[in-house]
Amino acid sequence: MAASHRQAGPPAAREERDPIHPLSHPETHDRVPGLLWAYAGGGDGPTVRLKPQEIAAAMAGRAWVWIAVDLIDQRVHDWIRAVGDLGPAASALMAGLESAPVLEHEAGALHGVFADFSIDFLRVSDSIGGFAFAVRDGLLVTGWRHPLAGVDAARRALDDGARPVSSFAILAAIVAGFCRTGVQRLRTAETELDQVEDQLLAAQAADERKSLKGVRRLALALHRPVTAMTRLLREAAEEADLPPAGTLALDEMATRLDLLDQSVLTLMDRAKLLQEEVAAELAEQSNRSLRALTVMTALMLPGTLVVGFFGMNTGGLPFADSAAGTVGAAFLWAVSTFVFWRILVRTGALRF
Repeated sequence: MAASHRQAGPPAAREERDPIHPLSHPETHDRVPGLLWAYAGGGDGPTVRLKPQEIAAAMAGRAWVWIAVDLIDQRVHDWIRAVGDLGPAASALMAGLESAPVLEHEAGALHGVFADFSIDFLRVSDSIGGFAFAVRDGLLVTGWRHPLAGVDAARRALDDGARPVSSFAILAAIVAGFCRTGVQRLRTAETELDQVEDQLLAAQAADERKSLKGVRRLALALHRPVTAMTRLLREAAEEADLPPAGTLALDEMATRLDLLDQSVLTLMDRAKLLQEEVAAELAEQSNRSLRALTVMTALMLPGTLVVGFFGMNTGGLPFADSAAGTVGAAFLWAVSTFVFWRILVRTGALRF
């Protein structure tokens, strides 16, 4: 049995609806440890949520079944292997849940790990998590250890009446949810860049390097997994022997991710240019401050020389026996400082 394996580097690093958690459905959790939900649909019938005892019948009579499990519960792995008839490679992958994007194919099926935005405290965060999946014609099994935004968006779409045509289409919907969340994050980052750019153009540049670093960190966190997933999908589309629905879903996911990556690259380039411009502006401000300090120090040199000269405890000092000696020394200090200042002006040393 031929199989291909590709693995990419690790991924870096707010929708308001609550994600489904296994503890929110204790009756389901008690019957099948780790089961989050199961849906079935296809054909002319509606999409329905399944009870654990209905899953086997739905797999025989429905066009597709989606089973989602919590991989933190170790007891779920044997049940997945039994009910889904997953191969050893897919079972091992879901049990391990690699941190990097992975995609393998064998005998018309796909299994791997894709990236998605994590949900922290019921809000979508900027951190990137991952979910494991195994998909073939008629069955999609997904698993994760933390709530994820794209997965939850696909689940909500089914609750709202969506009717995917295949199990591969559900996987494509999850990736589409991840891409939509990524676009929202990029729009927020673009707003931050607009504010930085406005301050630069208004000559009110502050140290915005922290904001720019946050934008670049988000862009890098997205760019790494998105690039890896796009490459894996393109390779699988060329090499895998999948049904037409699977090939169509691979092309759709790759296209969405490619468009997202183009937006990420554009944001990265813009953030990098603004960061360089802010750094240049801050360096210019520092240079002006240092130059002003240097000029002030230079203007004090004539007075320092005068004070040092008259401060010598030697005989024959000018004005030593005169009642107006202090006034004379001060006048000499003022004249020398003025002459030195004029020299600096004529040589252009006082230009800022």
